[in-house]
Amino acid sequence: MNISLMIGEPVIHSSLGAGVIQNAEETAERYYIYVSFGEEERTRKFIFPQIFTENRKLSTTSKVILNVIAEATEGEYICDICGKFFKKLSRAGHKRVCPECGKNAVKCCDCGELLASDEIVYTLEPTLFRKGTSYICKGCASKYQKCRKCGKIFLLSEYIEDFPQIPSDLMLCSDCIEGISAPCWCCDEWCLEDSLITVEGVEICKNCFQTNTIKCKKCGKIAIKKQSELCSHCESLERYFESSKLYKEFVVTKMESDCHKETLSWYRFINARTIPIMTRIRKKDAVLLLDLDSGDKSKLIIVYDLPNGCGCLAKGGCTATKFKQKFRYEIQEMDRERAGETIQLTNGTNLHIWENPYHLYAVTDYDMDYRKEWYNGFLEYEGNNYGDTSDFYIVGMTD
Repeated sequence: MNISLMIGEPVIHSSLGAGVIQNAEETAERYYIYVSFGEEERTRKFIFPQIFTENRKLSTTSKVILNVIAEATEGEYICDICGKFFKKLSRAGHKRVCPECGKNAVKCCDCGELLASDEIVYTLEPTLFRKGTSYICKGCASKYQKCRKCGKIFLLSEYIEDFPQIPSDLMLCSDCIEGISAPCWCCDEWCLEDSLITVEGVEICKNCFQTNTIKCKKCGKIAIKKQSELCSHCESLERYFESSKLYKEFVVTKMESDCHKETLSWYRFINARTIPIMTRIRKKDAVLLLDLDSGDKSKLIIVYDLPNGCGCLAKGGCTATKFKQKFRYEIQEMDRERAGETIQLTNGTNLHIWENPYHLYAVTDYDMDYRKEWYNGFLEYEGNNYGDTSDFYIVGMTD
């Protein structure tokens, strides 16, 4: 440390006033400075740097003296932000700051370091999860990126976690990425739209295309991996054929069985109350045969509900009350449109099973239980809601 650099530099004494350093002396134990004051140039000897730091009787604005003090005190009285000498410093985080810098300084939201205005690399605007403006220091700047499109600052680790399949060198925030990307249908990871592959009407990423696709064993098309090893089209066809087979077996078994079969003329059916008739059919799990009075002994077959999975075969439907308003020729036209398989029953009757049953919605006594029972504040029993109906199906005709 060269204390002779301070010779000729101005200082101010708390009681003696302005002075100039005339000489500087170094001994084995300490440093001394000699300062002359006033017109008489009275010279006083002071211990350096204690006269500035501990006794604080001398002060100065000289950068030369301040630099020597900083060197002598190892920066103990130098503000870490502005670099100026102050007799009184406060600590903020890991830094010593002067009162002025302490007012204006901000903290890095990542590491907590106090920053001067020229040390701020990124400024983060307030969000739903972050109140107020936040700041990023040089040391933490590598964790963040600035969107090249909208200028938004975003955390790189969150970006990599949310969009692992999208290159981070695109330098786009999540909002801008979503404009040019879409989630993979299989893994739900976001990928660039031009990198997605369309399979069976859905878009999947390249990784899922390698691991989650198969070749349909029926048609040979690429499909999403399933237990059936079929594409969606072939699988739906197979389900349809299985349901169709089950449906036809159900109708034939129903007609061959000794279950209750109630025959009504079309005239009686359209003039009677619907609820009692349909309640009987549901209660007895019976078959309702409607004689169309057409002269050819044709009877319409109505059953309550279908086996599980067969309801999807139904095509068209209406309420039982609305059905009563139909004319006979409309029903015969429905029979021609839905013509399916004709089977001869053991009693010699020809059964025309419709390919697609017609759905009838009818209110029965079972749909009119509107009770709600509560026990200790809990709903123990809940009945029907107003408007609930039972499912009936017209499945074909007999000769």
